[in-house]
Amino acid sequence: MKAIFGFSTEVTAAEYKEGDLFMKAAVKTLNAELVANEWLAGTPEASFADYALACYWSLMFQTVLDAGFLKAKPH
Repeated sequence: MKAIFGFSTEVTAAEYKEGDLFMKAAVKTLNAELVANEWLAGTPEASFADYALACYWSLMFQTVLDAGFLKAKPH
């Protein structure tokens, strides 16, 4: 994330691509979990884990993950 916002110039293109692939794999895992359950903990209402991950991922959903990738991950 540092390189995206200009806080670091030490990230190579290969490192950026590796991080991007890792992040997309994590989103795929979260989406697969949310297909089976409405919330991450499997509870009928949101838990702290849901709110914590929403805060953590919100910046990446707004800046890094493109709409085409997210369209295929509706959960």
